[in-house]
Amino acid sequence: MLHHLASMGSHLVVIVVSAGIAFSLPWAARHFLALWSHVEHEKVLLVSVELAVATFMILFVNFIRRSIKDRRLAKIAAEAGLVSCFHTQGNGIRHQIAANKTQQGLGRPLRVIGFTGFSTFADPKSDLYPIIQNCLEGKILLANPFSDVVRRRIEQQPDPATAWSRVHQEVVASIRLLKSLKLAGKPVKLKLYSDLPLVRLAILGEHVWLQCYHTGLEVGTRPEYVFQHDRQEHGLYALWYQYFLKRWTSPVLPEYDFDRDELVYREEGDGEVRREAFDAAFDPTASQRELSGVSST
Repeated sequence: MLHHLASMGSHLVVIVVSAGIAFSLPWAARHFLALWSHVEHEKVLLVSVELAVATFMILFVNFIRRSIKDRRLAKIAAEAGLVSCFHTQGNGIRHQIAANKTQQGLGRPLRVIGFTGFSTFADPKSDLYPIIQNCLEGKILLANPFSDVVRRRIEQQPDPATAWSRVHQEVVASIRLLKSLKLAGKPVKLKLYSDLPLVRLAILGEHVWLQCYHTGLEVGTRPEYVFQHDRQEHGLYALWYQYFLKRWTSPVLPEYDFDRDELVYREEGDGEVRREAFDAAFDPTASQRELSGVSST
């Protein structure tokens, strides 16, 4: 209702302004001619008017050129499916992002690629926390904290022991949340990848929310891009959707068994190949001691 009222109000304003301009034209013409008859005999005032008009024309032409350029860039962004880009992380922007994600994701399948998953969906303050509670199904891809690549990245941190402790706590919190949803009957699945994270990605219905990981920078401080599904299939939504599907269906990635806390490896035909214990290696004190030794060395 507010949208329709705003649209009708804008039309009414345009009509009133047009009528005001039309009725004021005779009065403006008379005053302009009287002013010009006075200005044409004042050289200083005439030069000032010419400079003012020249400045206005320069600004107007630059505005037109900028508008044409912005329109062309907007058309390119629309063809790529890019509908929003959030650079700042203020309270107002965060509230708008959370509201948009809630509107787009509630009651729909949720697909996520993240690192530990805590700041993405497990933290009660995160944007996806209410969505994963009420999604139709959840397919989550997180990094395996025990992979060699991730452990080497943690060892490169200034304080490896503290970094590992934080990663461990966040991974445990994410798995605990997914376990509780699984016990409640929510169809959620978790798979772990062994390489470094490239993007933090969330597919909510016909929208993809994307942030790129960058060395030395928190992913939360990076710009967040939103791509919308295009019926003509020439936007980047299809690219990121296929990227998720390719990673999810890869037989190299093991699936987490919430009942037995094991990693299940499957072959192409979805047949089980082997299992590996996951909680047995989940000893944060031993890992901290190991990483502390690496740091001191």
